[in-house]
Amino acid sequence: MNKKFYTVFLAVILTTSYAQAQFIFGVRTGFNSTRYFEYEATKKQVSNYTSGFQLGVVSEYTLSNAFAINYSILFATQGGQYEDTFFSWTRDVNYLQIPINALCKLNIGEIKLLLQAGPYLGYALNGKYQWDSSYLSWGQPPGKYKIKFGYDHEENMMKPFDYGINLGTGLQYSNMQIAFEYNIGLANLSTVPKSWNYSLKNNGYTITATYMFGKKE
Repeated sequence: MNKKFYTVFLAVILTTSYAQAQFIFGVRTGFNSTRYFEYEATKKQVSNYTSGFQLGVVSEYTLSNAFAINYSILFATQGGQYEDTFFSWTRDVNYLQIPINALCKLNIGEIKLLLQAGPYLGYALNGKYQWDSSYLSWGQPPGKYKIKFGYDHEENMMKPFDYGINLGTGLQYSNMQIAFEYNIGLANLSTVPKSWNYSLKNNGYTITATYMFGKKE
C-alpha cells in the first residue's frame, strides 16, 4: 500500500512540475567591457578594459514563476590592453561562449527583479595581438600578430578554452530583459610552463538586452 501511494504521489509531483515548466527562446545582444588579470608569483597586474559586444540566442527552461534555468550560445568579443612607460600591448579575442545560469525572478509590481548565477564555457575562434615598445624589442619586433591557440609554449599563443562564473542582476518587463553581469574567469589562458608561476585570466562585465519569444508572464 505504501509503495503504491508513494508511486502515485511521485507521479503527481512530476506531472505537475512538467506542466508548469516550459521552454521559451529569445535573442540577446549586449556590450562587453573586459580585461586581463596577470599573476606572476605574488605579483598581480591588471590590464585596462577594452570594449566589445556579444550576440546570440537564449533558451530559458522555466520551472515556476520564480525560478528558471537560462542557457545561451553567444558570439562574444573580449580582450584587454596594458600600457606603461616602456611598452604596451593589446589582445582582442573572439569567443563562442555558452553560459548556463540559475535564474530567480522576484515580482515588483509589473516588473520582475532578476538574480542569476552560474558557470560559463568559452572557446576562442580567433584573435589578434599588438604590442609596441619605445626602447627595445624582444622575441619579435613590435607590430600586429594573429594569436595562435593551443597548448604549446610559443610566441602569441593562448589556450583556446576559457571557463568561469557569471554573477548578474537585471529587470524583466513582459518579454524584455535588461541585465548586468560580471564574469569571473577561472581558466589560466597562458601557455607558459608551470615553473614560471604565471597565469592570465579573463574578467569583465556585460550589459545585455534580451527579448524572449513565447508566453508573456
